[in-house]
Amino acid sequence: MWDQLEYDVIIIGAGIGGLVCGNYLAQSGKKVLILEKNNFAGGCCSSFVRDGFLFDTCAHYFTQLGENNFLQNILYDLKIYNKKDYVRFDPIGILYSEGKQYVLKRDLTENRHYFKMLFPGERVDDFFALIEDEFMHQYLRYRDCTFQEVLNEYFSNDQIKIIFRTMVIATGVVPKKLSAVYALNFIKSKLQDGAFYPYGGMQKFSDRLADKFRQNKGNILFNARVKKIMSKGANVYAAIDEKGKEYRTKMIVGNISPVRMSKLIKSSRLAIALRSNFTGSILTYSAFTVNLVLKKKMHAFSSQTTRFFSFGKICEIHDGWFPKNIATNKFPGFACTRSIPHKGTPAGKNHSVSLRAIAPYRKKNFWIRHKDRLANGMIDDLNAVIP
Repeated sequence: MWDQLEYDVIIIGAGIGGLVCGNYLAQSGKKVLILEKNNFAGGCCSSFVRDGFLFDTCAHYFTQLGENNFLQNILYDLKIYNKKDYVRFDPIGILYSEGKQYVLKRDLTENRHYFKMLFPGERVDDFFALIEDEFMHQYLRYRDCTFQEVLNEYFSNDQIKIIFRTMVIATGVVPKKLSAVYALNFIKSKLQDGAFYPYGGMQKFSDRLADKFRQNKGNILFNARVKKIMSKGANVYAAIDEKGKEYRTKMIVGNISPVRMSKLIKSSRLAIALRSNFTGSILTYSAFTVNLVLKKKMHAFSSQTTRFFSFGKICEIHDGWFPKNIATNKFPGFACTRSIPHKGTPAGKNHSVSLRAIAPYRKKNFWIRHKDRLANGMIDDLNAVIP
């Protein structure tokens, strides 16, 4: 760990991007400091324990962790990959919709046969051929299209559209706005390479990255919210935290939102240049989460997978996954995930699940007024399907 307050690189934010970037730089011999506003690493890839029960904050699985995929390759590069640290989802997911249950297999070919059996007459083979096609072919053909437009081109049945729309709900973008190319590769990654969960919760994954960073002589400071970035001309020279402490450097990497990053920069020239890079971008949706403790182990939650529930009208579900007048209605769809605690967790302390619905941004007072009703509505809907 470096004692001086001058570094080769300073990274703002100890989320997964910041930790991976920091590890590669520290591994190459650079003096690296990560400044994190929270008292833990990982950002949205984190967990917490309440009364002995484990809950994941937001992220609840990984893709690209199969053989020779990029996330696995990164962990190999950093010398922290161990296959035994992860459980692979089987099945990939289960969707409950219109009184039926659809099981997403952990193999691309199996899913192709499964959908052909369920929806004869639909262009299932053509759609899966598109998913498996080379990226450049997809890009040249659908670079200006939304995922909704591609689904409408290949399918006429509303239910099969619901299934594929559900697969991309984690992106936080509704199908009519989501890039077709991104959606196709997101689905391919999940169905072909699988989904994985770290034993002990998502925090375990982030902590491994943070521990490795320290082993490489990197420095992480928690509870260190950056207040401003100092620059001279087109060059940065320091980051200053809320306590007024100055950390000098010639390079700063922002693992935070570009909007937040531009507000930290005191040079109007640099801030304007940064903002120009995301002009026209749209804000993804947020999530409303309900964490539940189960009184006893339930067979319905015995397998590690994501369970999706859709209710209400199709147009409501897929025109944003929430009614426009959410103040008087329930969420029409949500996902249910299970956390896997540390091995050796006492009996009775390992039965917890989380319900997550895509939600619009609203002011704090809105959620204070409506959170109990919305949470109870999700629990009632879950009870109706899984008593």
